[in-house]
Amino acid sequence: MIETDYSYSNQLLELYSKDIDDYGSESFSLGYILQDLGSFILFMSISETGTLDSIQIRSKKYLVKIIDNSAYIRMYEFFVSYNKINKSFDNYDLGSIINLEKIKTIDDLLTNNLVLKKSVTVIHSNDESVFTGKINLLDSKKLVLSIIDYESITKTNKKTINIDDLICIDIVSVENFLLDKYIETNHL
Repeated sequence: MIETDYSYSNQLLELYSKDIDDYGSESFSLGYILQDLGSFILFMSISETGTLDSIQIRSKKYLVKIIDNSAYIRMYEFFVSYNKINKSFDNYDLGSIINLEKIKTIDDLLTNNLVLKKSVTVIHSNDESVFTGKINLLDSKKLVLSIIDYESITKTNKKTINIDDLICIDIVSVENFLLDKYIETNHL
């Protein structure tokens, strides 16, 4: 975990997370730190085209570096600005799904009724597994996720994940928004 005050209000950042597998590479995200939530941050991830990709909870203990000034960031500041001017930054209105003003802690976010009704994606630190599903149960120590199998688009089994083992949760994302729309439309 890096030592910082995480106060990068409205500043586009490169966020690097430490590698937890055997390959030695860091993972990288571009976006904005929206709030400091204690041992987690609320992070808005930006896509390769400069649009809103997801709103995530990221564990601070896996962060190794934050870059706040680079040619890459300046290019993406233009992409984001261009998309906002042309009203294409948040095509799915993801920013309105969760009232960020009311979020002060990770518990506020995870117990939000809208989060509990939507699909989320969880990255787990034990083996860097990625699970998508709906949160069935949540307390301060763990969450239970009903996993969605992408091949059959059905709920397969439940996975219990310790909160301390979370790297990231996409609480709102373009992919999960579209998945939920597909499930609703097809009555799955």
